[in-house]
Amino acid sequence: SRFMNFRVDAATGAIVHSENIMQSCGTASNVSREVVTDFNRNLVVPSAKDNSEETTKVCEVCYEVFGIPLANPLMGDRTIIQNPADPIASPYGWHDLDATEGAETKITKGNNATVLEKGDNIGYQTSGGKELDFTGFEFSPVFTVENQSEDAAITNVFYWNNIIHDITFHYGFDEASGNFQNISNYGEGRSNSDFEARIQTRIGCNAFFAIVGDQPIMILGTCEDKDAAFDNVVIAHEYGHGIINQLVGGTGAASSCLNTDEQMTEGWADFLGVLLTIDPSDVGGDRRPVGNYFFGQGINGRGIRRYPYSTDFVTNPQTYDHIKTSSVPHGVGSVWAMALWEMTWALIDEHGFDSNLYGFTGDINQDAGNIMALAIVIEGMKLMSCHPGFIDARDAILQANEAIYGLDNHCIIFNAFARRGLGLYADQGDPFLKDDGTQSFEEYPESALLLEIPSICYQEGIITGLTGGLPFGGVYSGEGVIDDGNGKTFSIDTAISGAGPLLLTYELGDSRCTVSSIAEREIQIDFDETPPVITCPLDIEDTIEFGNAYVLPNYIPSVEAIDYCSDEIIITQDPESFTELLEGSHRITFTATDEAGNSSECFFTLNVQFIGDISFDFLTTVLLYPVPASDEVIIYNPTKERILTVYIRDINGRLIKLLNPRSKELRIPIDVAKFSSGNYFITIVGEGDTIVRRMTKI
Repeated sequence: SRFMNFRVDAATGAIVHSENIMQSCGTASNVSREVVTDFNRNLVVPSAKDNSEETTKVCEVCYEVFGIPLANPLMGDRTIIQNPADPIASPYGWHDLDATEGAETKITKGNNATVLEKGDNIGYQTSGGKELDFTGFEFSPVFTVENQSEDAAITNVFYWNNIIHDITFHYGFDEASGNFQNISNYGEGRSNSDFEARIQTRIGCNAFFAIVGDQPIMILGTCEDKDAAFDNVVIAHEYGHGIINQLVGGTGAASSCLNTDEQMTEGWADFLGVLLTIDPSDVGGDRRPVGNYFFGQGINGRGIRRYPYSTDFVTNPQTYDHIKTSSVPHGVGSVWAMALWEMTWALIDEHGFDSNLYGFTGDINQDAGNIMALAIVIEGMKLMSCHPGFIDARDAILQANEAIYGLDNHCIIFNAFARRGLGLYADQGDPFLKDDGTQSFEEYPESALLLEIPSICYQEGIITGLTGGLPFGGVYSGEGVIDDGNGKTFSIDTAISGAGPLLLTYELGDSRCTVSSIAEREIQIDFDETPPVITCPLDIEDTIEFGNAYVLPNYIPSVEAIDYCSDEIIITQDPESFTELLEGSHRITFTATDEAGNSSECFFTLNVQFIGDISFDFLTTVLLYPVPASDEVIIYNPTKERILTVYIRDINGRLIKLLNPRSKELRIPIDVAKFSSGNYFITIVGEGDTIVRRMTKI
């Protein structure tokens, strides 16, 4: 299946843009670990049941699954987990449909997710009975037509989709952000998302996620003898696509902001899968392959990415430059995921690990490193602009960290990115291209540094929003310099500094990221004496029905003007928009003026041609233009009849001007520059006819 988003020209029906909104991939994990059976809220009961139909179900609200943080069946056995629903994210449980106490369904359907089979038993859902006991179902790691382990697969997917919903709820993927809940958890956000996961679909070795209309859909396939429904990293990865689509470029609605060559969709999704399956015994240098279970590679398989994830450069050497030779989106995404993985382990090394992923507090003294990583990545998505590149994403994460934890982690996070080529002087170029970026391994400075600051344009009063000091957290000073108190920016009072050279000082104290130090740099404050650079459109041709006046459009939006000093540039058009013109060539001039009064001009030629039934009747075709007129008005005469006399009278009938052109010229100009503003009547006397036209002088 494919779900496409098309933009169609309403006039021609032509497709002007198409985008596949179905995200596809597969993920998995590979590290030796013990199964964690206490997830700080889940009662885990060892399974003592057999798979016979005679087994009596006695466990209430229980799920026999490969529970978090198991990546897949290669990592450990199924366990029975009782009452796993989070009381904050899912206050009425996972089988609620009406926001009241008690389950409304006995099957794998609820407020957060619906899971069903879509292979050879389409629409089938597993029932847990009145006790909601989803245990004792047969499981085989070998998928065959005769042995599909449907109930175990549906239960596992239902459990994991709800677990991810509940965890990410605590990190801000909530109703207001468009999370996937059927009834809007209870009056606080968008509703009717009706999230549906379809397992054992006939799509082969693949998995998909799409938001079709308002419905999120996860589609999980089978790969030869393996079922994606038991690969928990695949499930988390696909769910991650839903989070990414909802948050990047604006929360609460699926965005179309992820279609550049430098897109990071697959990387974010990989990151969620491997982060949720970290075991307390893991270390950053471990190999974490993606898709090794689903693709039948075994515990030591390489996975489906070019390299398994690891902070060991021998195992995974990827840096920013690797995107230039990587496929879009999976290869490019894996480079981004590696940068996030490097950051995650830098934070874990500093702040430790917490297996209770519900424990997010926003307090730097309480949250563990993996908690911090998940928090700032999700918050960073919300802060990111549409069509981000790697540097945009890095900076959004730094901004998210500052908003949640302050500046103490700044150097840890920045230096982790720098190790993967996203350092101080990295440049992403155009996010729509993947081969124009520049990597940098320059880490965050430990002592005061003032970057080169371009010349500052002088303006009366206070110049704000200036920056240049690193690391953040210092204090700016100098003659006329005002420190803004945020550790990042400063202002200059030009009444004190004046124009010319200014010695700027940046001072740091001791912190987690810095040592006490001072940096100085001379900056220049210049008067603005340079006019804007203005660019006009090319010459334009247009048509008009014969005998009518052409109403001049407003062409200012098509004119580009930039200025070194001024943020606001005023552009004017001459003749003004809505001026009436006639057939022929007209020069349209534009003037750009900056805040200092400097101006520059450009122009283009507008050619207006008559179309339709061309008549040369003197009474109907002799016209005046432009209307209104400022310096000159033109008598337009296409009839070839000689114009003998022209009388110009004011509104009171007084004769203001008398002309005797005695001319058959197509255009007869009249100088009205010295006329007072107002309305005038112009009597035009021809060889056989006389007409009167009104003129407005401005």
